[in-house]
Amino acid sequence: MDAQVHTNPQLFWKLAGPHFLADPVRNTIAITVMERCLAGTEPGYTAPLMLTVHDNSGALVGAGLRTAPWPLLIGGLPLETVPAAVDAVLLHAPDLTAVNGPREAAAAFARAWTDRTGQLTQEKMASRLFRLGELTPPTVAGAARIGGAADLELLVKWREAFGLELDGVRHSLDERAGVLAAFEAGDPHFVWEVDGTPVSLAFTNAPSGGMARVRYVYTPVRHRGHGYASAATAAASRWALDQGATDVLLFTDLRDPVTNRIYPRLGYRPVFDAVEIAFSAGTADGAVPHMRGEHE
Repeated sequence: MDAQVHTNPQLFWKLAGPHFLADPVRNTIAITVMERCLAGTEPGYTAPLMLTVHDNSGALVGAGLRTAPWPLLIGGLPLETVPAAVDAVLLHAPDLTAVNGPREAAAAFARAWTDRTGQLTQEKMASRLFRLGELTPPTVAGAARIGGAADLELLVKWREAFGLELDGVRHSLDERAGVLAAFEAGDPHFVWEVDGTPVSLAFTNAPSGGMARVRYVYTPVRHRGHGYASAATAAASRWALDQGATDVLLFTDLRDPVTNRIYPRLGYRPVFDAVEIAFSAGTADGAVPHMRGEHE
């Protein structure tokens, strides 16, 4: 097999787009990232690493994507394409810091990467992808509305809080620019209100290739325990269905028992587990051990 790295997003999408869109559930993140790269509506999605893998006949059999500093998205790389993909990334992006994708694919890439580089690996986050079956909204006090310009500061604050709570690290993401880009793209922030007070948030993208993904589900601590996040998520999910989505998706953090319990109650069903694996040269006194057990 042969892997090729591309520099033109339009040409890459013309070539690899059908491959990603053939399985929009597995490739949900790559699809939304590429759409924003092409539209220029998402801050930071510039100069992506785009690769395709071809068999001996020249047919495309795999594709991957990275927008630094994010991990390489490898959901579009079948296991047999991983060695060729690793060779290409080593040549064009030897500073790769992480991969993200379905667990089996991510583990295979990590093994091949460490075999070639001697680097250490660390599992940064394990998540589960859910797909909506029959939506079952909860009965919760309040109502949903779509946030607008008057909500800008609140949406920025809550998106920042979501990221901080997710992994305990304050990111350098420009969430203000992200909210403004969402306004421009028509991707709605659903704000759940009770007696005029905003209490929860669910953000989703407009359907692409029949797929929409609910993101940034956040409720401030003082408002938790009342079902507001479930209600906001249900409102965002209903909107996506009404916009023509055939696959409504969301990821959960496997460390959070609450989210992995409440979304199935709304009608979401698990599809696969995904993992982000980071690479590091390590140090003698602070090395991260190579993964063992189910990853070997």
